[in-house]
Amino acid sequence: MCARQARAAHAENGIAVRTRLARARNEFAGRLPGRQRARVKIGSRLTWMIAVTVMVAAAWWWNHRRSVRPVDAGPADPLSAGRTGGGRSPAGSIPPSASPRTSLSPREKAARLGQIKSDYDEIRAKLSAEFAAGRSNNPGGLNAFLRQLALLEREKRQDLAAVLDPAELEDFEMRETASGQLVQRSLGGSAATEEQRRAVFRAQRGFEEKFALTFDLTAPSLLEREASRLATEENIRSVLGDALFVEWLNAEGPEFGRINTFVVKHGLTTDAALNVWRTRNDLTIRRLELAVQSGLSPAEVKQAQAALTRGAGERIFAILGPGVTETARQEVLSWLPRN
Repeated sequence: MCARQARAAHAENGIAVRTRLARARNEFAGRLPGRQRARVKIGSRLTWMIAVTVMVAAAWWWNHRRSVRPVDAGPADPLSAGRTGGGRSPAGSIPPSASPRTSLSPREKAARLGQIKSDYDEIRAKLSAEFAAGRSNNPGGLNAFLRQLALLEREKRQDLAAVLDPAELEDFEMRETASGQLVQRSLGGSAATEEQRRAVFRAQRGFEEKFALTFDLTAPSLLEREASRLATEENIRSVLGDALFVEWLNAEGPEFGRINTFVVKHGLTTDAALNVWRTRNDLTIRRLELAVQSGLSPAEVKQAQAALTRGAGERIFAILGPGVTETARQEVLSWLPRN
């Protein structure tokens, strides 16, 4: 590539980054209510941005049509590293407008992926720097900033889906997303099969996608999220079985690991740890259900909370036995208040 072409390609990449950043901000602004939406500058600036985007798209199409030439197949497709073959369900539904570019060679796809990742990393770094410096245009503070990042991730996935077919997209997300990395960290060295790992990934990814834009901390929203999380957890358990599910919970966070270590130390089985974990989850749900009830007096709420705590304590006593429960309260049952 000559120097002039290199400079032109660099300029186009810069325009693409600025266009994606503006697109993410405009989509975020469209979700703001009433008076907040009025703060987002539109009108002439938006018209100018649309005009620039159209001109850039036209220029790219013309240059792409002239410059794209057949490329040797080269080495095996790097996108399918770790794929074991066999039919698989796609990672999720892909927007009809984002049809995969099946005509691209493996080498071209790898180049496109690298550019998409670089563009979005640059945009994310710019947004983070602006927010940290207090120059962000988000009137909603931290929650609005996190929402903007989530919208950016959704747009990134659409761009990836325009380059990769559904199976390739799932392979990519198994390596690159938080859900995929959690699966690899939890089950990568386990006896879980490839299909089990992918089924767990899809369940976890579905949960995270559902609540990616939800930052509401009111009791009804927390109840909906927790109920969905527990349903996802039980789905994963049904896929893995108890032994592998324990490995999954150990990787999710330290709390279950402390419970499991405690019960093993006192000569109990892993089933006891899972039952204690289920009791904790059930208590959380019951408390949230109580919080969304209306018409209860403070005395009635207090009485109901005490009954929930008492019931959970009785279940724990039945699981651990009289000689262990009191020690467990001091070491691993901080979430179970005393009546």
